[in-house]
Amino acid sequence: RDAATPTAIGSLGVQLDTNIVYQGTALVAGSWTNTNKLNVSRTIFVDYVNGKDSGTSIGLPQRADRPFLTKAAAITSALTLSRTSTNRVMINVAMGESTEAIAFTATSLGIDFNLNGGSLLVSSGSTAGISDGGFACDSVIYNAGLIQRSSGASNGYAISVTHASSTIVVNALNVTGFFTVPTVNISAGTLILNSKVTGGSSAVQNVIQVSGGTFILNGNTISTNTGATVGVVISAGTATINGDVTVSGDNAISITGGTLTMNGSRIQTVTAAKNAIKNDAGTLKLMSCHVAAGAGAFSVDSIGAEDVLLYGACSQNLAADGTTTFIGSTIVTNVLLT
Repeated sequence: RDAATPTAIGSLGVQLDTNIVYQGTALVAGSWTNTNKLNVSRTIFVDYVNGKDSGTSIGLPQRADRPFLTKAAAITSALTLSRTSTNRVMINVAMGESTEAIAFTATSLGIDFNLNGGSLLVSSGSTAGISDGGFACDSVIYNAGLIQRSSGASNGYAISVTHASSTIVVNALNVTGFFTVPTVNISAGTLILNSKVTGGSSAVQNVIQVSGGTFILNGNTISTNTGATVGVVISAGTATINGDVTVSGDNAISITGGTLTMNGSRIQTVTAAKNAIKNDAGTLKLMSCHVAAGAGAFSVDSIGAEDVLLYGACSQNLAADGTTTFIGSTIVTNVLLT
């Protein structure tokens, strides 16, 4: 049986049961090698304790019995496999906390991650917790717990997408950042985030920053600090928020360009003299939203030549929520969704 030392005959292998095969050439214990392989197609494994990136028993692609130690080594291995948008590669990461980011360092199409409920707690280095690294990436991150960037180093976002051809989808319980940089940054490409997003505990930076590309958030945005932190800032590109935005220290939303669509959201700041929405430029679309400003401020402050599109019950909601000014803006109510 498996616990016994097999007897070698020449260089023959010995099968002790239906699953385990040993190969050896000597008659002494310890000279036998388990040659059993656990093959899993199009899957690469990462184990923070038992994996290896070098030496004997180094990690191998499509082998559950040969995990890598790091996500970086797994990405390098995944790049050696053929991939398409419909024939993808999954990097399966053993559950647990990791301080290593998911950072792509080359064009990486069709490489996904399953974190199995584990968390990314990145506290150092010059990369975001999840980043395309400036390369075209097509990746889905499944089953993440907390994604956190806890230091404000250069590019110290929790999530950052900067390449025009990137599409990254992140599924997590919570995404949070550090106080000197935004938690989420997108300047190009597409980022779809299915998660709650929170600012740093003593943040003075914005929680979400959109300066280009396409951003979709399915979850709430929360900032509980009293610093000068805006929940969502958009200066270019398009952003769609399917969730509430609540802040404690500044305007909840600031628009200086691009298009922002809010679907069924409650948009609120509790800070006196701070607006729930400040629209300096760009297009604002509100779908059946409730908007609440700080004392003495506007629910919606849109005083340029910006477009403001109100859908559903938004007109009634805004009238009930507080003071709204649209001086100089083009207001369209109850328009058809486009």
